[in-house]
This record gives sequence, structure tokens and C-alpha cells, in this order.
Amino acid sequence: MAWSRADFDAAHTAYEQCIELSIDSARLDLKRRAVISIAAIDVMRHKDNAAIDRLELARADMITTSSPISDFDSSLFLAELYARSGNLSAANDALDRAQEAANIIESAEYRLIVALVSARLQPNAEFRTPIELNRHGEALWKARTAWNRGDNTIAITALNEARRHGVFESPLVDEARYLAWQLAQPAPAERAIDPPFPPLAYVVLRRDLREALPESAR
Repeated sequence: MAWSRADFDAAHTAYEQCIELSIDSARLDLKRRAVISIAAIDVMRHKDNAAIDRLELARADMITTSSPISDFDSSLFLAELYARSGNLSAANDALDRAQEAANIIESAEYRLIVALVSARLQPNAEFRTPIELNRHGEALWKARTAWNRGDNTIAITALNEARRHGVFESPLVDEARYLAWQLAQPAPAERAIDPPFPPLAYVVLRRDLREALPESAR
């Protein structure tokens, strides 16, 4: 409830309490979600090192208690944070783990998200086109890879195609908004992540955009 009303101080406190109670009641699934949500609040506050420490603890916990969705979420989150800290080796390892989790979940959407994040964080690498793509996902992938090649004309055309197919109303909205900013194209303002659902890694992109865009365009 505190998260929903954007009272992140209260949300942080409540999530900390959730961690304590979940340990007492052996609900490690709730503990993991609380830890990842606190990491998202840490990122909002520019406490990236604290977020990394929390997420690494969450992933260590998953070594003995399998949780593919939380593993996907925390690994993708760490990839974003490690990339920004300059630790590209750790970022790549985290991307590999996120990919493994997406494969275990057998989610085409999660596989595409990992592919898009990988292409964004490693613009000079070559990637295979994801196998399972819907229309807006395929167009966004074309736009991202065109941007990476330096072909902005094709990237803008593909982004507009993704827009027509509803990418800004899809789970890929944050990737699309970020690429639109890179291409100096219009994009809708961010929408609240409510409830806080995976992948919370996108709070890193949202923070980037809030700092890069004028307030009227956020």
C-alpha cells in the first residue's frame, strides 16, 4: 500500500519488516520479493552499492531454494547496476544467469527482455534474433539492433512500427522509451510500476530518463 501511494520511505520500512516476518514463518519467497523491492527503492535514492549488496544476497539465497522468476529479476537488475559501475564482467555473468532463468521459466517475453537488455548494454556485440517474437517485439528488436549499428533512419522507422503495434502499452515500454530518448523521438511519460512486478531492473532505466529528460517529458 505504501508503494502504491509512492511513500517509499514507508514502503522500505514495511519491506524490512516483511523480511523479518518471512524468515520467522519460512516464507523465503516473500523475503526474496521484499529484498528486490528494497533494492529498487535503493536505486531510486542513488544507493546502487546497497542495492547490489541486497541483490547478491537474494541470489545467494536462491542457490539452495529455487525461484526462477526472482532469479531472473535479481540477475537482470544486477546486470544493469554492474554495467553502470563499470564492472562489465559481472554484468555479463548476471545477463547469462538471467538468460538461464528465462529459459527455465520458458517465457518468450523474458527471453526477449534479456536479449534487449544484452543488446543495449553490449552495443558492439552481435546477437541472434530471438526466435519467439510478437509484432511489437520484433519491431523493437530491429530498432535496437539498427541503433547499435549506427543506422538511425532504420531504427526510427522500426521504433515507429513498434509504436503502431502497441509497444508503449506492453511490458517492453521502458526499453522502448529508452530507445526513443536515444533517438530523440517522442515517447509517453513513465507509468507507475504498481504493484512492483518483475522486472524491477527497469527502475534503473527510469532513473536514467528522469535525469536526462526535462520534467515535462518524463
